[in-house]
Amino acid sequence: MQGTRYSGNSWLTSHYRAKAPARDVHILSLPVSKGSKILDVAAGPGYFTELLARMTGSGGEVVALDADADHIAAIQGRESTSQLSNISTIHADFEAHDFKQKFDVVFCSNFVCYFRDPSIIIDKFLSIMNPGGSLIIRESDARNIVIGRMPDELARQFLYPPPSNYPSESFPNNFTAKDIPELVSAYAPTSIEIVPLPIVLKPPLTKDQEVYVSGFFKLLGDEKREVLSNDVVQEWLDFVDTGSDSYILDKEGFFFSMTEYAFCVKF
Repeated sequence: MQGTRYSGNSWLTSHYRAKAPARDVHILSLPVSKGSKILDVAAGPGYFTELLARMTGSGGEVVALDADADHIAAIQGRESTSQLSNISTIHADFEAHDFKQKFDVVFCSNFVCYFRDPSIIIDKFLSIMNPGGSLIIRESDARNIVIGRMPDELARQFLYPPPSNYPSESFPNNFTAKDIPELVSAYAPTSIEIVPLPIVLKPPLTKDQEVYVSGFFKLLGDEKREVLSNDVVQEWLDFVDTGSDSYILDKEGFFFSMTEYAFCVKF
């Protein structure tokens, strides 16, 4: 799996807090029944794990899987402080792990998009799902990100998904949120519900929002150094550099807008 630059504990924490509480409301609106057995794939620090645990209740269970030991430790700490008793963890890589149980709901967020062949992941999801189970995939699409005060040509170079022949394995493929309905339709679901979450961040930004937006710029800048000139990358980074005349995060007219989607697929 690619995308490890986006999976560090610090990054995921800032990302989550920058969009809370809207993300909490979004997760709590998803179709999860009381008593469900849920697998949270690539659970990260467990922010969604805790919400899912509250949704399924004491009669259900959430199994949080992640390949990062720091994430597993964070989830275990959150389970203790939240006094939830229906969370367990698996420290493993999803692709390699041999599951001994099946689930009513398989949940993942910003996970499927990092695979060159996402159908392999969907195949495994379905292999560990109980009959009549549900798959909930949360993804976004870089092409729906709009940044106020950002020149259009520069935005196109950084925000559009890279072509599959880019020379670095650090790039995810062109798979984006808009492609998920077509992908899962090949598996004959009984229903697909799409639940959008519009996000708009604008001044004055909270500290977490500032860290998230700046981190977003820096992550894309680092990745695109392999395919764009240093001058173009620096122009992009100057927009979040407080020492630059181009800094925009506190300027009138700046905003960071995107939409995240939850695809709730019933089989």
